Amino acid sequence: MPDVPVGFQTLIARFPELTKPIEDLTLVTDRCAHYIITKGPPVTARPRRLAPDKLA
Repeated sequence: MPDVPVGFQTLIARFPELTKPIEDLTLVTDRCAHYIITKGPPVTARPRRLAPDKLA
């Protein structure tokens, strides 16, 4: 292998599948959603006008 450091040559020789394209691309149909549960208002928010009843 030209211009490849010896450390990389060792890795490629040990794991040849790293340089081969993946042939089996199965479509994942599992829908997974992650949520971050928080408490209280956000740390920052856009400034906005106060409601008229809160101004009095």
